[in-house]
Amino acid sequence: MHLHSNRIRLRGEFRPYRVIPVIDHAAQCDKLARKGLAGDGANGTGNVRKTHTKPREIQDKPIPGKRQGAGEGDSKKSPSTQLQSQALPGSREDKTVSSRTPRRREARAGDPGPSASFGTDLTDWYRRVHRKLPWRAKPGICHDAYRTWLSEIMLQQTTVVTVIPYYQKFLERWPTVFDLARADESDVLREWAGLGYYARGRNLLKGARMVVADYNGVFPADLDALQKIPGIGPYTASAIGAMAFGLKTVPVDGNVERVMTRICAIDEPLPSAKPLIKLLSQSVLDASPDVFSGDLAQAFMDLGATVCTPKSPKCSLCPVQVHCAAFAAGVPEQYPVMAPKVEKPTRQGDVYVFRNRGGQYLTVRRAGKGLLAGMPGFPTTGWDGVKDPVLAHKNPVVLGTVRHSFTHFNLILRVVQGDVHRPKSMILEGEMGWYNVDQLLLMGLPKLFQKVLPLIQKIEK
Repeated sequence: MHLHSNRIRLRGEFRPYRVIPVIDHAAQCDKLARKGLAGDGANGTGNVRKTHTKPREIQDKPIPGKRQGAGEGDSKKSPSTQLQSQALPGSREDKTVSSRTPRRREARAGDPGPSASFGTDLTDWYRRVHRKLPWRAKPGICHDAYRTWLSEIMLQQTTVVTVIPYYQKFLERWPTVFDLARADESDVLREWAGLGYYARGRNLLKGARMVVADYNGVFPADLDALQKIPGIGPYTASAIGAMAFGLKTVPVDGNVERVMTRICAIDEPLPSAKPLIKLLSQSVLDASPDVFSGDLAQAFMDLGATVCTPKSPKCSLCPVQVHCAAFAAGVPEQYPVMAPKVEKPTRQGDVYVFRNRGGQYLTVRRAGKGLLAGMPGFPTTGWDGVKDPVLAHKNPVVLGTVRHSFTHFNLILRVVQGDVHRPKSMILEGEMGWYNVDQLLLMGLPKLFQKVLPLIQKIEK
């Protein structure tokens, strides 16, 4: 597929876009931006125009970062404008072709991608209505590398709304990479508790120490060097490179995948379509040499988070609607195409609530490897249903069950209570401790063990 201003070629056949009213994006998206992090901007009325032009206040001023093409503003009609008056094959004026939904095209290597103006249209919109997030700099300005890195690590598998208070607490306690490098791991994991995927918290500390030791506290402006830092993979390196250093790279996350599969009507299912999406996303940046790569990366993210949403996309507010093949075909929600999900297996086990005569409960710091490594929690059996004889105790009482979902499996744990009369005789791996309920609530337990606390509180009532 190759897109040209106001027309689309599908399987060798040219068809014009539908002429629809375009809402003043500057006015309407301001409402969307004021919704902030919820991303549920209302569809206002705004000023309706009958052409695909930008608002007059945008037309009258040159947009920073946009190249003014030769002859721009010339009163002569361009070839594409002249074609609008002709009946093209498949158009409404061509009565010989029956009305039907345009077929979606199949993805193929070497696809030229969106038209050259797609990147500038998207970043122009971002400059006007970008979300205000605590780790962001103003459009067109490189971000602080430490803050970008910290936010990107936290945002892995976690929503913006959840991350903001954690990010602010981290930055208040460890304002620079030097401060974080000097931190104790237990303090970092305590502040991380609730974000999940605790290996990220441990890698955060390892990464800070490496940046200080190997780079004198200055993050390297190189994608390969960034990926050598613990916890930084290709996506995070690309995000830091684009936003903090202006490197010519596009980080591709779920938002970018959704936007590009709709813009280009990619039928190949995810995740196999990822290489093609990366190629097409990079082609957008390559076709827009005057666009700041950090702005384009965040424009993709904001568009996917607030307008081009997974369900009920707000196409009437979309600043790149005229570039979108899925919208032209009337089927934006059919993209992205997803491969059938593989059902996650379910594992089972017991979690033990040991209570001593002083009303305190036993916790054990888990081993340094595996899930929840290094985190405090209650003793458990293995998660394969096999009982551990070391944890046998008197007068067992089943308090209930807790359920938790990890990336690759679901877990069901039976919560078993028992009294411990001789705690010194118990032999458990890891650091042990006894805490009352108030202390347990403040110690930063992982979410799995936080789900046990309501059952413990019932004991105390």
